[in-house]
Amino acid sequence: MPRDRCRHRARPCRRGVQHRRRQRSPQRGSHAHAAAPSRPAGIAHPQRTGSPGARSAVQPRHNEASRAGLGASRRLRAGPEGHRALVPGERVVVAADKGRRSRLPRVLPGTVRLSAVSGVLVTGARGFAGSHLVEHLRKSGTVVTAWGRQEVDLLDRDAVSRAIADLKPTVVYHCAGVSHVGESFDNIGDTLAANVLGTHHLLDALRSAGVKARLLITGSSLVYRQSDRALTEDDPIGPATPYALSKLAQEMLGQRGIKEDGQEVLFSRSFNHTGPRQDASFAAPSFARQIARIEKGRTTPEITVGNLDAARDLHDVRDTVRAYAAIVERGTPGRIYNVCAGQTYKIRDVLERLVAMSRVPVTIKVDVARYRPSDNPVLLGDRSRIGRELGWEPDIPLDQTLSDLLDYWRLEAKQ
Repeated sequence: MPRDRCRHRARPCRRGVQHRRRQRSPQRGSHAHAAAPSRPAGIAHPQRTGSPGARSAVQPRHNEASRAGLGASRRLRAGPEGHRALVPGERVVVAADKGRRSRLPRVLPGTVRLSAVSGVLVTGARGFAGSHLVEHLRKSGTVVTAWGRQEVDLLDRDAVSRAIADLKPTVVYHCAGVSHVGESFDNIGDTLAANVLGTHHLLDALRSAGVKARLLITGSSLVYRQSDRALTEDDPIGPATPYALSKLAQEMLGQRGIKEDGQEVLFSRSFNHTGPRQDASFAAPSFARQIARIEKGRTTPEITVGNLDAARDLHDVRDTVRAYAAIVERGTPGRIYNVCAGQTYKIRDVLERLVAMSRVPVTIKVDVARYRPSDNPVLLGDRSRIGRELGWEPDIPLDQTLSDLLDYWRLEAKQ
């Protein structure tokens, strides 16, 4: 769902490019925090310097301050009970809630291994979609190497080169990056650095190491030109925000990797997705968080909103990551796949469904001052290609998604 701007923090909101937690001994409790490693996992000994191959043609060194672009923007946490395995837009101002973002639960023992033994790499493995992806892959028996900035800073070209040379992955799911559409206007440099330069460093490292991998670049439906009909992969592009521009640039880098380096790069364009662990700067989790706090008596039983008439193609993040896996397993390199439900829901409908699930009465108050005339009235995708070619379709009903989301925030409200 669309994101709201997080004004309560001095630093920008991030997509949650997080880090792999070390496996825990039986003596440690489920809420214990892993100690920081002495050096980033998956990276060669500090005595090894430089990187194979020629230096990148795109910005050899990036300003050190911009490296915060891939940092974790919140602490990590254990729990909640139902989501312990891992984990945890265009912008539509719909709710006043700008509460703290949830901290992310730990990785279950056995979810990830050392870089040297896993050929499947997930970047952004502690972000919203990335964490669900690692969980999905783990359940299917896949050994995963999970990267976040603490392991490998994608803005550090040499570190990325060393790590890729050590790992030599055969499959890469590239989920790392900045995803805050509204804040991309205020932090254009961070957005372009994290999404574009980070992607370039990853592709450059694969080339330098002589590694041929199936690489999925997870893109966004916001690269499309606005339309009032269902968007197909062949529709015109027209990114209207710095974020959307950065996602299109990622695709262009991937296409270059195919043509010049012979990489097997695949592309997804995801429409709105939500579910447990999504932070409260998105509309649906913002509503869920407020309801959970109202149920606990922590705030007045009223939710103030703006434009609720925008319609969004919305599906469950757990279906999203199933699509990612299907694209990598069966997709055609160079091909783009929409990941969407093919059905829109008005934000009003999402809110009313959540309110109906509340254990206490909740009033909805509309504030016209929150309306944004520039909001796209409709964002709808066509999923014919991914269904026809890969056999994927969304499986989880919206009510189940919203129920799980609300339960997640109820557990958060107990903390």
